[in-house]
Amino acid sequence: MLRKFSLISLLLIYYVFLAAQPDTRNFSAYDREGKKVSLSDFKGKVVLVDVWATWCAPCKAEIPYLKELEKAYHDKEVVVMSISIDPATDKPKWTNFIKKENLTGVQLFGGDGPKSEIVRLHGINAIPRFLLYNKKGELVNANAPRPSDPALRSSIDQLLH
Repeated sequence: MLRKFSLISLLLIYYVFLAAQPDTRNFSAYDREGKKVSLSDFKGKVVLVDVWATWCAPCKAEIPYLKELEKAYHDKEVVVMSISIDPATDKPKWTNFIKKENLTGVQLFGGDGPKSEIVRLHGINAIPRFLLYNKKGELVNANAPRPSDPALRSSIDQLLH
């Protein structure tokens, strides 16, 4: 009886203190200059994270819509963070791609494909993948609509107000 009570107590403690906590998985990646940038650097802003790779055709198809989204929210408290999960050996390819396409926003290199921190933390198994965080740094949508879907702007607008 005591063992059963202890197990129930432990489960209750887990739920109250851990499971009920908001999802605030912080992660980091590196910008073009090699500076480490973390999600937590942007607390106080809505953050849209784009997980992509230079070899991914559907990822590249979203780029024009992502650029429009960045322009629309340029003067708002919104950060668009793109994290490439190209293999580490393709970092020069990534650098050339973001220059050629004139990509703005926060451009980061996560590298290592399925071994990258963002992929491991969020269990990502396909790209493109969009993650949406509120101003507190809490994950509100682990599979947010793509920039080509008007529903994404609605979600961002709700988080801004």
